[in-house]
Amino acid sequence: MVRHRAPGTSRASSSGSRDDGAMTGKSSLEKRVPQAAKDRFARLAEHNRLVYSLKIRWLARRADVFLVSFPKTGRTWLRVMMGRALQRHHGMKGRNLLRYTAARVRAPGVPRVLATHDDSPQAKAAHQVFAAKRAYRRSRVIFLVRDPRDVIVSLYHHRSSWHRGEEMAYDGTLGEFLEEEVGGLESLLRFYEVWDDARDVPEGFLLVRYEDLHSDPARAPARPRLRRCRRGERRGDRRGGRVRGVREHAAPRGERGSQDEGAAGARP
Repeated sequence: MVRHRAPGTSRASSSGSRDDGAMTGKSSLEKRVPQAAKDRFARLAEHNRLVYSLKIRWLARRADVFLVSFPKTGRTWLRVMMGRALQRHHGMKGRNLLRYTAARVRAPGVPRVLATHDDSPQAKAAHQVFAAKRAYRRSRVIFLVRDPRDVIVSLYHHRSSWHRGEEMAYDGTLGEFLEEEVGGLESLLRFYEVWDDARDVPEGFLLVRYEDLHSDPARAPARPRLRRCRRGERRGDRRGGRVRGVREHAAPRGERGSQDEGAAGARP
């Protein structure tokens, strides 16, 4: 007799681990929509508040938690660590750790985490950053921040490395970049300000600082609002060891390798 498995489950491997490759991928709706149409919708959502709200609500249907950040805040490194932590906790296998934060892993008990730059503040002037976050009111949000000085310097070098003529390429000086109306320091500070004001909007909100992840990753998420994002979970003495193991896996070579493998999964 042939036994049919329920959607989102997979046969365990001989070692007792589940292969995340058998539980990842796009939904049937995502497969039917052409990529060009998705890109056009995403660009429209950057500048149209109604479309932006519809986009977030649609994404919330396939994500349990949003990982929100401005570009160059160390998101990829955090995504690798989160992916490794989820992989180890749920006994899975697979090399592409970024799938775990692209809402691409569908398995019972595994939270669907989606990394996003929200309304793309790096492509806007400060006054254009959307302040209304009501679309997140039934979602949980992890908000990653980093020292604005380091973010701007990193973003400047990133954009300066692009070929002239490419979208968002920059050929000015660092001083000029600081004063840029679009995507400069003012845009970053406005984005932080907006989310500081909106931290009570989501169902759960967790603030994570990049600097804390480096200095003490085991304690970094231990902030007052943690319980709203991770209900019922207690922090034990073993947590520090687990986090250290995940961090060692992610840096430095693991971070570079996974970033290359999962670049396509980091679109949102």
